[in-house]
Amino acid sequence: MTRDERLALQHQYWESQTRPGLTPTHVVEFVEEFGFVPLTAAPDLRLPALERLLAESASEEHLAGLHAVLERCVASHTVVEVDCWPGHKLYLPDELLPFCYALTGDRRPQRDVASQVQQGKLSRLAGEVYEALLASPPLSAAGLRDLLGAGRVSALAVERAVAELTPTLKVIRVGLDDGTPIWQPLVRIDPETTHAAEQISRPEALAALISKLLGTVLVATEDELAHFFHPLAPLSRTRAALRGLQAGRELVPESLDGEAAVRLAHHALTLDPPEPDGPRD
Repeated sequence: MTRDERLALQHQYWESQTRPGLTPTHVVEFVEEFGFVPLTAAPDLRLPALERLLAESASEEHLAGLHAVLERCVASHTVVEVDCWPGHKLYLPDELLPFCYALTGDRRPQRDVASQVQQGKLSRLAGEVYEALLASPPLSAAGLRDLLGAGRVSALAVERAVAELTPTLKVIRVGLDDGTPIWQPLVRIDPETTHAAEQISRPEALAALISKLLGTVLVATEDELAHFFHPLAPLSRTRAALRGLQAGRELVPESLDGEAAVRLAHHALTLDPPEPDGPRD
């Protein structure tokens, strides 16, 4: 298989699994189906984007409507926005969050954050922001600045501190307040996720995420999978998880432009023939 053939298969599969529409149900169904979803297409990620829900009418007005519906889903926690992938915001179904948290999150959140501040892995301000959010309703950067003392810290400094906390899911964005992001610790708004993550080993979590991604991209090389999950796990750990899935016969080998690749064992890769142009004379 060539990469062009894979792209054709992906688009055909994504279209077949997409029910266009602009309601929260449409957004949640799409995110649950594909697992790792950007709002708009990102060429370097090659994932199905939520804008597919707009079918052929992806005007600025329709994109704004889609964004508004997405915000309702984020606020209701039926879809989770994560900042684990540098330069990209991806939307995940709630069911995948324990697996991501098992790879990146803290086992004892409050104590671990304090320890990371002491070790210099987090700034002191990031630790203060986390403690403030634990004891407060969701707050924006400006709200945190006011709580911590507007005379000693700026909203920009608070935003930088929040950016230290989001890649490891210590805090997540839970909505907007007058167009400004508001944040809250995951352990406070969804303690079930953090408790569930405690029962999941890192190899198990990574295997589950790899399987979900392969269910979406259909075929991928080991390097592609390792680099996609690199923000969550070392390359060696992803390769070890792949070997475990192969040993369990959950993956089958494929070839992608001559490189070794894999797909899910239960996914048959067939490309439907093109529609005929019309009746011939």
